[in-house]
Amino acid sequence: MNELIIPLLIVIFGIISLEMGMATPILEIIAGLIWENAFHLSDVPWMDFMANFGILGLMFFAGLEVDKDILRRNAGKGTVLGLVSYLAPFTIISSTSFLLLPCELETAALIGISLSTTSVALVYPVLKNLKLLDCEIGQVIFAGSIVVDALSMISLTIVFGSITYWTIIFFILTILFIYHAPRVGRLLFKRYRGNLAEIELKFLFLIMISLTFFSDRIG
Repeated sequence: MNELIIPLLIVIFGIISLEMGMATPILEIIAGLIWENAFHLSDVPWMDFMANFGILGLMFFAGLEVDKDILRRNAGKGTVLGLVSYLAPFTIISSTSFLLLPCELETAALIGISLSTTSVALVYPVLKNLKLLDCEIGQVIFAGSIVVDALSMISLTIVFGSITYWTIIFFILTILFIYHAPRVGRLLFKRYRGNLAEIELKFLFLIMISLTFFSDRIG
């Protein structure tokens, strides 16, 4: 039954968010929290996979919205914005938690990370709804959110010491991917464009699923 209830809730609260002029992901998250605690909806494994794939797809399409020229011009501003937005609250919250709450350093750091981070998957639709992605300030905010996201993941890896050989493999493959994927993609798209086999779409799916696989392996 949950397989039907959860998609129904997603559609209903998606419509409500559009009618209210709110960012859809925010209202959907709130709805999920309320319904999980009220009705104890159990997890659906295949839907978990779709959710993870959907987030990855959203971030992929968010990357397509980036204006490289604007981002390059404002790389410094975006980096500074991201560093300040993350490090300032992280330092204050972690220090306060460690000094005032009866918790260990790792717990205080986790509290700081949790309350200092943001998500590109949330920032992107909000900026898109407000039509800010086409202007310079929107690109700076988006770049800052990417920096915050990256810093939070690095912080979690450092604090909890979850660096394994999968982590090293992931970073090596990521660097290789960033360098070679555009070239491979251009060759495939040029040769097989318009083919019924939809090689272009399958190539994009391969990229997203591969990133999901390796990110899951490194935790």
